[in-house]
Amino acid sequence: METEKKQVPEIIVSENKVVEQTIDIPLIVNGEEVQITMRKLPIGEKQGLIKSSAQTKIVGTQVTGNIDSVGYQIGLLSKVIIKAPFPTDEPNIRLLDENVVDYLFTEYENWSSPKKKV
Repeated sequence: METEKKQVPEIIVSENKVVEQTIDIPLIVNGEEVQITMRKLPIGEKQGLIKSSAQTKIVGTQVTGNIDSVGYQIGLLSKVIIKAPFPTDEPNIRLLDENVVDYLFTEYENWSSPKKKV
């Protein structure tokens, strides 16, 4: 029987501080490939964003909830993109094409989220 090797996460610490992790993701802008730089969002910021995107209702005795997924994607991208050839605040992220938002969000999630085996 083969034993599964546990995947241990890694952080980088310099001068007693956690170093921000970044990734460059290619994007075609005006016909030219550029690199969009994103940072890994700390868990506290990510939790705050999830909380602000959540909506709950009480229907009878049941509490129901959902996440505004588009709002979450836009909010997340506005916080994690640190270098791009366009403004990266929420109003400007909302102006991007849906395919661009989906692509950037998926690339970010694939990089930043823990890999889980199914």
